[in-house]
Amino acid sequence: MTPISLVWVAYNFFCKFELIKNHSPTMKAVSLLIFAFAFLVLGSCNRKWKQPTNCTFEMSYVDDNASAKNDVSAALYFTESLDFMGSREEAGDVFLSKSVNKQINGNSTETINFDLPQGTYSSLSATLTLSRTSGAAHSIRILGKHYFDDGSFSNFQFDIDTEVTISGTCKEANGTNTVVLSRKIDRNARMDFNLNALLDEIPESYWINAAAGSGTIVVDSHSNSSLYLYVITQLSNYLEIRFL
Repeated sequence: MTPISLVWVAYNFFCKFELIKNHSPTMKAVSLLIFAFAFLVLGSCNRKWKQPTNCTFEMSYVDDNASAKNDVSAALYFTESLDFMGSREEAGDVFLSKSVNKQINGNSTETINFDLPQGTYSSLSATLTLSRTSGAAHSIRILGKHYFDDGSFSNFQFDIDTEVTISGTCKEANGTNTVVLSRKIDRNARMDFNLNALLDEIPESYWINAAAGSGTIVVDSHSNSSLYLYVITQLSNYLEIRFL
């Protein structure tokens, strides 16, 4: 039973007495004390669920996984911000944002400290926003080679030149979506974006059509639109966030 429920039960109990019906000054005072107590309890509860849990996220854009189809030689990610949105059983929803504003290279790890309010989260998601920073012509750049089924290959260059978001659901170490955070226990988590898995799932017909010309396959908002749209619409399928 919640604190306000307890107060309401107590109030109804007092209301059964004739004194309250007759507007007894004594019982009026008791009623006022009950409601004052309720506000104090509720205020204390609100403060409790605002207390933070110190979370450390190890963020990595992974592109060195073994792949027979694609070999990534370089990747750059202009990461603007990290946002968290969650629903807690004990308190209200949470939406918090933190600026990152860094160019993060593929296979490097960026450590981000983020204080999240404690509680039992029935759902908790994170969103990375990647945007063109000052002086950059793109939010993501990927360089590498694609190997075709006949053994030939073509170099490729992906330039994502619009703002994009990559979102994922936070999970506990055992894979459940319910995340429990306590201010008494610091938490570590990994955020891994698997670039190779994304590239390997691109339909081969898209690569073949893009390689119809000579030289490097260039993919941006003006060239090879099928490849471009596939990548920017599938980004969130390859982000994994797991507490350790």
